[in-house]
Amino acid sequence: MANARSGEMMTAEINEPRKVQLAFPASDGGKARAPRQVSDHVATAAVVAAIVVAMQIGSMFIPSYILPSPVADWYAAGGAIGIWENTSEVQELAAFGEATWHVTDALKLTGGLRYSSLKRDVLNSDQFASLINNGPVPTPVVVTHPDPTTEHPVTPKFSVSYDFADGVMIYGTAAKGFREGGPNPTLNVGSPDCQAGLALHGFSAPPAGFESDSLWSYELGAKGQNADHTLRAQGAVYQIDWSNIQQSVNMAEACGNAPVLNLGKATIQGLEGEVSWRVSEGLTLDAAANYYMKAEISEDQSFTDLNTGVSQVGVRKGTPLASVPDFTATAAAQYNWRLADDQKVYVRAEYQYIAASNRYVAGAFGDNPGLHAESYDVASVRAGLSVADYDVNLFIDNLFDAHPIVTEGGGFSPGGNDGRSRSTIRPRTIGVSLARDF
Repeated sequence: MANARSGEMMTAEINEPRKVQLAFPASDGGKARAPRQVSDHVATAAVVAAIVVAMQIGSMFIPSYILPSPVADWYAAGGAIGIWENTSEVQELAAFGEATWHVTDALKLTGGLRYSSLKRDVLNSDQFASLINNGPVPTPVVVTHPDPTTEHPVTPKFSVSYDFADGVMIYGTAAKGFREGGPNPTLNVGSPDCQAGLALHGFSAPPAGFESDSLWSYELGAKGQNADHTLRAQGAVYQIDWSNIQQSVNMAEACGNAPVLNLGKATIQGLEGEVSWRVSEGLTLDAAANYYMKAEISEDQSFTDLNTGVSQVGVRKGTPLASVPDFTATAAAQYNWRLADDQKVYVRAEYQYIAASNRYVAGAFGDNPGLHAESYDVASVRAGLSVADYDVNLFIDNLFDAHPIVTEGGGFSPGGNDGRSRSTIRPRTIGVSLARDF
């Protein structure tokens, strides 16, 4: 159900432990449930354990360009005013184990533990041109991390589930997750306004990076299906207690970027649900939704103003988290025409709605320009042919060419004009996709 929850903010980016698989009973085209492993529950307790060692190595190079406003001034000056280059390499070595006890045919207890070793090498390089700093020559601003950062998080998980004879299951889970730290983008420290904003938040220099954060998630839910497996539904209520959270904070518009800080604790409470209905042999309808009842900072975060030496509350308890829309929903409809056992032609339509949210954590010091991101929706369609392990389809993503402003920031422009940088989602895209399952 991660697709129903937003961004997201914690599921798309955070390394949560693998969720316990609470499968439905076998259905047409589905995988059969594993046979019970215990025949005498009083005398025998079967434990299934798996140990897996994995290593992931990757690197990335991300160039980014910021354009000023108004456009005429940019053309007159001849060129972009800022370049951001970010190079990083991450290595992860992980081992995990999981044990399951079938207490009865219906009741199952599961426990697991994961150990990870993370190593990150980072180089950040920004160049802010003379258009910003009113200097004759662009001055590179480089932040390096000469020593690799290492972390060794340990993340346990626990679950209990109970299967009813009529195809309904109830479950509860508790799991710890983490998200590794990383580098911050460099800031336009040549601007006095940026320097003042840093000092107000207790920094004599831009924060080079941020630490890992972690969370405990607790979930109670149910899953079920009808007798002929044409209707399936699941729903859950959950709470997430988040510590040392990573959130973008606007120091000052003139800084050009909003660095990530670790801001104490946050609490998230929500509801989510999914339903899938096979209306006929060819038609299937799907829907999913997530609603955050609460997603906010749970304690005041104070900063010591370097100019006055006075500690002030910079982020207040109850401030909404960044990039967390209150409500998200998805819906899809697909119709299949089966040509043979392993061949079909299909058409599919999808719709997604994302409610309004805040782009960053609102500070307690004055204005927060560009804070609010408006709600938006996106539709897509595709038609394709599947033959055995191959699939080819013609698609149109962002069918109605929506262009919501997803991010907004800046304050860069010559002559004091209100220049801003904005980004949106990919425009209407028409293409052909070819895929193969292995």
